[in-house]
Amino acid sequence: MKNRKSHALLTLILFTFIGSLNAQTVFSDLSKNFQGHRTSVNKLVFSNDGNILYTCGGANQILVFDIQSREIIARTEPGESPINELDINFENNLLAYGGYNNSNVIICNSETLETLINIEGYSMIEDLCFSPTSNLLAVVGYEESTEKQKIVIYNADTGKELNEVFRQTSEEFPVAVDFSPDGAFLAYGSCNYNQGIKIWSISDKKLAKEIITSNDINDVEYSSDNIHIAGAGGDNIVYIIDS
Repeated sequence: MKNRKSHALLTLILFTFIGSLNAQTVFSDLSKNFQGHRTSVNKLVFSNDGNILYTCGGANQILVFDIQSREIIARTEPGESPINELDINFENNLLAYGGYNNSNVIICNSETLETLINIEGYSMIEDLCFSPTSNLLAVVGYEESTEKQKIVIYNADTGKELNEVFRQTSEEFPVAVDFSPDGAFLAYGSCNYNQGIKIWSISDKKLAKEIITSNDINDVEYSSDNIHIAGAGGDNIVYIIDS
């Protein structure tokens, strides 16, 4: 009887050990390291099919990785200005990016990274995003000629300015933008003065809703079901409102 108990205990320990090894192996297999940047990575975004990862940062350049092979399949040449923001359009064929220090907004071919459109006039880009339903591109940044913040919606196919959503006339300035999932609204967060979450109607070309908060809103995000908008900032509170 004693031998049976010892054998059972040994078997249990062995299976536990093997199970632990398997768990470690599965966990490590889930981690895939993608190398190529020389310094810190500032932003990353997946293609809409999940097969490609776009990254920006080190050496002021963009690196594009194939998820399966983990290899770099495209890259831009190192630039003079840091690239801090990038996004891909809903058709998966256009990539937009920008950054700091006399930075233009570049719209390029998502496969080759060949520049298609160069939107000038910015000294710094705070944030940018594509509409999930059309080739509208929202950009928030500092205008080079005035050093004032503005939010502009562009036609990403042509680079033409369509709407100016916001232009700084006081101490208020926005730093983040996000389109609603149906592409009907653009939300942005305001800082410093008149802080809050603002919602702009794309069709009506005017402010549709405004939620004032007690502190800066540094980021905004629509839920995928288009029901909620989340905003967060300087007061350690995450605000969730009905869209």
